[in-house]
Amino acid sequence: MIRSFLMLNLILFSFLLAPGAFNAQQIVTAPEKLPLGKRVWIATQIYSSIGTYFGHWRGVPGLDLDKEFQSYLDQVIANDDRRAFDLASMELFAKLKNGHSGFGDAWLRLTDGQRLGFYAYPIDGQWVVTQSSNRGLKPGDVIARIDEESFESFFRARRKYISASDERWARRAFFEYPYLFPKSFTLELGDGRKVSIVREGEFRWPGSEHTDITVREEDGVAYIRIPSFSEPKFEKAAIEAVQKLSQSKAIILDVRANHGGSSPVKLIEALMDRPYRWWSESTPMSIGVFKYRGTLGEHSEVYWSGEAQKPSVKGYRGSVFILVDGGCFSACEDFVVPFKDNHRATIIGERTAGSSGQPFGKDFDNGMGFGLSTKREFFPDGSEFEGIGIGPDIEVHTRASDLQSGKDPVLEKAHELIRTSGQGAPSPTNAATQVPPVLHFTSQLTPRELSFSPPSVGKQYLERLRREYKLNELVVGLHSDFDRVQAIAKWVRSRWDHNGSNEPLKADPLSILEEAKQGKQFRCVEYSRSDKYVITHLMIAPYDHLGEFDSAPKETTDEMMELAKRCQAALREVYRPQGFNIGMNLGRAAGEGIAEHIHMHVMPRWVGDTNFITTVGETRVLPEDLRTTHHKLREKF
Repeated sequence: MIRSFLMLNLILFSFLLAPGAFNAQQIVTAPEKLPLGKRVWIATQIYSSIGTYFGHWRGVPGLDLDKEFQSYLDQVIANDDRRAFDLASMELFAKLKNGHSGFGDAWLRLTDGQRLGFYAYPIDGQWVVTQSSNRGLKPGDVIARIDEESFESFFRARRKYISASDERWARRAFFEYPYLFPKSFTLELGDGRKVSIVREGEFRWPGSEHTDITVREEDGVAYIRIPSFSEPKFEKAAIEAVQKLSQSKAIILDVRANHGGSSPVKLIEALMDRPYRWWSESTPMSIGVFKYRGTLGEHSEVYWSGEAQKPSVKGYRGSVFILVDGGCFSACEDFVVPFKDNHRATIIGERTAGSSGQPFGKDFDNGMGFGLSTKREFFPDGSEFEGIGIGPDIEVHTRASDLQSGKDPVLEKAHELIRTSGQGAPSPTNAATQVPPVLHFTSQLTPRELSFSPPSVGKQYLERLRREYKLNELVVGLHSDFDRVQAIAKWVRSRWDHNGSNEPLKADPLSILEEAKQGKQFRCVEYSRSDKYVITHLMIAPYDHLGEFDSAPKETTDEMMELAKRCQAALREVYRPQGFNIGMNLGRAAGEGIAEHIHMHVMPRWVGDTNFITTVGETRVLPEDLRTTHHKLREKF
């Protein structure tokens, strides 16, 4: 069964396009002052709704809502100016740090939302123009200053009004708030040129300028550009194109800068040739007596995993490539995640925006309204998605020089892969034609005693495992050892239903898999769990170059212990481990790799965190790339 919500994620605040019974003329001519009663009424509705509907408390663990609301209430009571009320409300919602939760006012958009005429976002640390209708401003131009102020400083002063799940999206979304810019201003570019900008033309939602998809085919390779899912016609046209191009050897789907709309469930079905999964999700749960007694904590959630879907027999069977970037947001990410999870497509480009959800919308009779995301999405395996995004299989960045020259390195990479490898992610029907072995068990790890070990992991044993379960077919077309190991680990986790009260007859991979084929259920953490502790292992090293702990000054060891406590708190909050190893190895005899410089290890642990792949392949499984881990932990420090 497809999820009960049908993944219908509306484009952010689209409900505000038709606020109540007011028409555009009434809104434009509405008073610029708000009565005290109206201000207090809207404020109380905001406070009540956040407590009831907001589904992302784990994203703001340190937020004191009561304190922030009291400060907000003081502001709106003291000032009857409508714009000031709007900005104060936007600032409050931005503190929720969620890209699907925010405040809007049609009056502000209609009276002060004239278009900028260009769009920009940071590339390699500089604000780079990516689109422009201004003759003096070209894609690839670097914006250095605005009205004699550095553009970075200008952005930072207004960052507090932007609702975003992370800093990347806040910077991309900045130009979607034209009313945060002056009506007219001068830009100074990186090459010294100055360009005058006058905002003009009525407010336009991002992506609303698009009216159709783009389709072309050359040498058996189809290209489909889908700029939006805001209207059903985009998905319908894409499905028709896929069906028409069913004989193409590969299809490239370009969803860069697609801000979403309604999740394209039927399009996903039309492209799948193997089982696929949706998000795992959570939503707030509030039971009065439990909350009163503190039984479930302050913010309780109901969590569920998406059911696996069977592919359509009529689905496209060729290779699929998906082009993504940081502008792929909301329903666009709903589209990408099943392909990322089951490796049906090769995903190329940059990490996606990292925000999806089901907004609860509230509008008022004066054109104001707000949205609150009621659902938090997780990857199908349960790992965090919000504020992180979907990482590409092959990372390719577009530089300012590419924009200046009109090059598209992401699309070029897709064509290069098709030329050199023939396909990409294989369908089950053609995977078996790949004869050369592509799965190699190699390692330079030092052997150690494991809690789970088969009687032999010699070559003959591994060849039998590879042959009987067709492991090569799982990794054809994958371009890195990490991707191959991850694919095998996900395959292992899907072999049986989990039942923590049962044990397999033998601690042996072939025996376990044979029992699984017979329908037996048993726990799996010891046999297929990813080694989170490998990548979340933190190390504390002092600046002083010391080889002995007892020779370190007291202030150094005190600081190391305080940092260890901070590391433990951060790891517990982000990864919720079941235990920790905290300590030091002193001297080579103790296993120290850097004997000349003391350092402390803080390692989160889980029951059974040595696993199937470690045993069979002598290989550690990394459940996420280091950039994702760094992104999750850095803000905790």
